Amino acid sequence: SPYPPLAPNKVRVYSMRFCPYAQRARMILKYYNVPHEIVNINLKDKPAWFLQKNASGTVPVLEHNERIITESVICCEYLDERYGQNKLLTRESYTRAKQKMMIEKFNKARKGSINYTICKSISVEDFRDLKQQFEEVLQPFEESLQNKFFGGDEPYFLDFLIWPWFERFPALE
Repeated sequence: SPYPPLAPNKVRVYSMRFCPYAQRARMILKYYNVPHEIVNINLKDKPAWFLQKNASGTVPVLEHNERIITESVICCEYLDERYGQNKLLTRESYTRAKQKMMIEKFNKARKGSINYTICKSISVEDFRDLKQQFEEVLQPFEESLQNKFFGGDEPYFLDFLIWPWFERFPALE
């Protein structure tokens, strides 16, 4: 499909409707009520113009004032820094470091992470062991909850970055 023209000063997010990484950026855009537009990309048949913007072909990609930002965590940090009145990623250094460590623990595709366990669930035949693995990798997250959210009564950066996977957990049943 042809490249859709971008309105000046408007944020565009290149997304894929069901991608949890892109959902992170879309949620923060909505949370901060940032005027934006979404262009969904067919990840199996990416347009050439999209690959010129992001050679890796992954989503999300933010485009704003001829600037391109890639990688979901970086996109979300950019949005928080630029549009957040009350920052989701706290400025208190130790708390911020703890949030980022939890995000890393969540994101890494290695044994003991949520993503690894979810990917493993797709091909496993006996779910009993997998259920125990989920409980083990979720335990540090459970212990870090301050109330409804990791930030207490209000969501933190971490809440937005892990929510898309928790939203999909019922499908694993």
